[in-house]
Amino acid sequence: MRGWFCLIIFLASVQAAEAQPVCEKGRGGFRQTLESKGYSFGAVYTGDLVSNTAGGLKRGTAYIGNLDLTMTVDTAKAGLWDRGTFFVYGLYNFGNERPTGKFTGDLQGMDNIEASRLFKLFELWYEQRFFNDKLSARAGLYNLNSVFDTTQYGALFLNSSFGIAPTISGNTTSS
Repeated sequence: MRGWFCLIIFLASVQAAEAQPVCEKGRGGFRQTLESKGYSFGAVYTGDLVSNTAGGLKRGTAYIGNLDLTMTVDTAKAGLWDRGTFFVYGLYNFGNERPTGKFTGDLQGMDNIEASRLFKLFELWYEQRFFNDKLSARAGLYNLNSVFDTTQYGALFLNSSFGIAPTISGNTTSS
């Protein structure tokens, strides 16, 4: 597990360095070179400090975090075949404790990134487009909540109630 954590930190550091215009010039535009060949990478870090100040099981504060790493491959730009896309999405959740169970006892969770410490392959799929992009087929591990059952303003809130609805998440196989 420690090896995965070091790899994640390294990739996040590379991503952060590549986002700086000065670094791009110093490295000869390495990120642009990869993107021109069909490979794009992303990293997003989210950290939340959550507190229960009244009610619940007991008062307390905890820090929880989430690191999302993505890679997209455009098969045409990569010199493979036209109209194809590979997508890989890994996430790493961490924090010193699960604040919902320890502080509030809420059934749905007090933060939408609260989870056990783990590195997980969240999405891995391939999409092929046909007929001038009028039809597409996608196969693989896919996050239902990225397209279906979304709310327009749900991303503005931390509470997990604005994530995937319990009626769907409770009736599907969890990976």
